[in-house]
Parts: sequence; structure tokens; C-alpha cells
Amino acid sequence: MFQILTNKKEFMTYSKYRFISGCVVFFFANITGACSMFFEDDIADEELVILAPADGTTTEVLTHTFWWSTIVGADSYRLQIVSPSFDETEVLLLDSLLDSDKFVETLYPGQFQLRVRGENNGYVTEWAYSSLIIFSSEDLTRQRVQLKSPAEKAFVNAESIEFSWDHLMNAESYDLKIYGDNWGQDAIVDSSGIIELGVNLDNLEERAYWWGVKAQNETSETLFSNRPLVIDRTPPENPTLESPQNNAILSDSTVVFSWDSNDPVWSKVLDELIIVEKREGATDVQVHSDTYDGKTATVNLFRGRKYSWKIQSIDQAGNESEISNEQQFTINN
Repeated sequence: MFQILTNKKEFMTYSKYRFISGCVVFFFANITGACSMFFEDDIADEELVILAPADGTTTEVLTHTFWWSTIVGADSYRLQIVSPSFDETEVLLLDSLLDSDKFVETLYPGQFQLRVRGENNGYVTEWAYSSLIIFSSEDLTRQRVQLKSPAEKAFVNAESIEFSWDHLMNAESYDLKIYGDNWGQDAIVDSSGIIELGVNLDNLEERAYWWGVKAQNETSETLFSNRPLVIDRTPPENPTLESPQNNAILSDSTVVFSWDSNDPVWSKVLDELIIVEKREGATDVQVHSDTYDGKTATVNLFRGRKYSWKIQSIDQAGNESEISNEQQFTINN
């Protein structure tokens, strides 16, 4: 038996879940309705804990990894940082919605307060708070340079690549090093005394690299901040179509497409599937275009129509293959 909820309050308090729906269903004597629906966990009473920095931390370190506990049922976390406090806010430094439990930010000497809460489409947790005081120091030993671009584990295909980083307070210059394959081995670039916050390098060959930057002044220096990078300017191999075969006649309007594609060096590619409806005596119409990473796709089409399909591969650096040969098929009525 179904329990009938007679009012809004009873409905909303019926369980720990909030019912979210894109439609309203009305029930009449002989009419029933249905719609797509989903439930969001009620996380309002869950407690989030800030793990780092500890509340009341006093330090000369400028760059911090803000870290908090995860909440089951939270889709994202809102992090806010102000100075000097939320009760006496002078500057809002950060207000970001994040999908992880960590965030790296470089601050400056001063007094700060941060807060974090978990969120989903229906609920939010209470805020968790932590305070932080950063004092000025010319000693760079415990500082680190925040790298900007290329991004962590980036694949790039440009001929000219900008290596850039954030300014570090009390730093007078920076050193840039680039190694092939592994950090500390096969030095490609070793440049010191850089005053700017970035350099452009041309014509680096295609391969894997590690690049890093350190800062220094007259009395101290940081360790290197480093990250991997791949330069790849070679397009993926041309994809080959497998099914449906050319001129195939199908009885099912739910069509399973399969193909083969490959990047000869770095393996991973995304494939764009393009489907066109062929219309006799009229202009053909593209009816589907989407990317896939599994070399197969299932698409619902219409009976009694003729289609063509083709694939183009795109690698991690953005290089595009040539478009595959086109194959046609017909779906029976």
C-alpha cells in the first residue's frame, strides 16, 4: 500500500531525503503520472572538519594547502577566505565551489579566516572555521613557488610555450630548469637569475619533460616546485570504422557503433562520432555529434531512414586526426 502524504510539510519531513523533481505529478481518479526523479542526501546535520591549517596557526609560510574532511552525500565544497575575519571583513580573498577536499592558495603576511561547508542540490552543512596568521619573513627556506602554466600533467602542442609562475614575496629572482623524462636527469634548460614571472620557449621537441622553478634572495632560496609536461604535435592515427558496416541494413533503431582509434605514442584519445541523416532530394542533416573514450557508442535513431557515420580522433594535446572514411546504413521500418 502507498502512504498518501496530505500536505507539504508532511511530504518534506517524510524521510531524510529531499525529493527533487523536474515536473509536478497530479493524481486524478483514473489518471496516473510519472516523471524522472532523484533524491539528495540530507547533509545538513553532518559535521565538516578543517584538517589544515589548524585553527590558530601562526606561520611565515605563504602558500598553503587548505584541507578538510569529506562528507558523504556532498557534491562540492564551498571555500571562503577573508581578511582579517568574517566578523570584521575587509577583503574577500576567495569564494570558490570545489569538487575536492584540498585547495592550494598563496596568501601574504596578515590575519585571515577561512570557512568551508559541504553542498549538494538540496542541502548544505554548517560552516567549519579556521583562523591563520602569516608574518613576514625574508627567509625563503619554507616557501614555495606556485607554478601557473603549463598546468599539472599538461599535454600541449604549441610551438612556443609559456612557462609562468606566481610572484613570491621577498624573492629577488627565479631559476627555471627543464629536464627530459625525469626530474634531475637529462637537463634541457637551466636558466638562473630570471626577474620576470615567466619565459617563452620555442621549438622544444616532442617528448615528456619535467619543469620547475625556485625563488631566491641574497640570504635564502626555496626548493624547486616542479611538475610533468608532455609536448605532442603528432596527430592520432586515422580511425577505422567497424560496425555498422557500409551499406548495412538494420532492423533495430538502437544502433551500436564501434571503431578503432589510437595515438601511436601516448595512447589515449577521444573520438567524435558524427551521424548524418541522408535525405533524397533534400539537404542532409547532422543528427548526432558527441565524443567518446571507449571506442563504442549506442545511439537511438529513427526507423525507415538512411544514415552515414564517421569518426575523428582528438588526442590529449588537442591534435586532430583526419576524419575517417564515411559508412552508410539503413534502418528498416
